[in-house]
Amino acid sequence: MARLSKETLQELSDNFNTMDILSAVDQLDEIRALVADRENDRPPEVRDNLLKLHKLAHRIINEGHVPSDSDELWNLAYDIEDDIYPILENAEKILDTLRKLTALAPDEEAL
Repeated sequence: MARLSKETLQELSDNFNTMDILSAVDQLDEIRALVADRENDRPPEVRDNLLKLHKLAHRIINEGHVPSDSDELWNLAYDIEDDIYPILENAEKILDTLRKLTALAPDEEAL
C-alpha cells in the first residue's frame, strides 16, 4: 500500500474528524437496537409487524375482504413507518460520515 502524501495527510487532518467514525458506531448501535433479534432468537418486532401488515393488505387488496375495522391497516403502516424512520436517519448519518472521508481520498496517481 502506498504512503499518503503530506498534502493528503494535511487535507485529512483539516477536513475530517475521526470522532465522526465513533458517532457512526453509535448510530449503527441504534439501528441494531431496532432490528436485533429479541429474546429466544425471536425476530425483531418490526419484522412481525411487516408480516401482519402484509396479511391485512393481502386480505383487503387480493381477497376483497374489507374488515369492519380497516383502520388497523393504516395505523399499522404508520407505526412501521415510525419504526423505520430512525433506521433510515441513522443509516444516512453513517453514509454522510463515510462520504466525507472517501471524498478526501487521494487520486490513485497521487499515491
